[in-house]
Amino acid sequence: MTAGEFLLALNRCGFTQVAFARQFGLSDRQIRRWANGEWPVPPYISALLQLMVKHKTKPEDLKI
Repeated sequence: MTAGEFLLALNRCGFTQVAFARQFGLSDRQIRRWANGEWPVPPYISALLQLMVKHKTKPEDLKI
């Protein structure tokens, strides 16, 4: 997943970078680095976002 695809998936799921980080216990800095293409998006995050997009999952749907 590219940085652009990552940002698009976040947007489609209704997440800001900060909200996604908080929802899944990640650091804001980590999310920014994926979003800027500084670090590759880990496969498990890519898979999670792809499933969330496919099933039209929104933040309010998650019970974490």
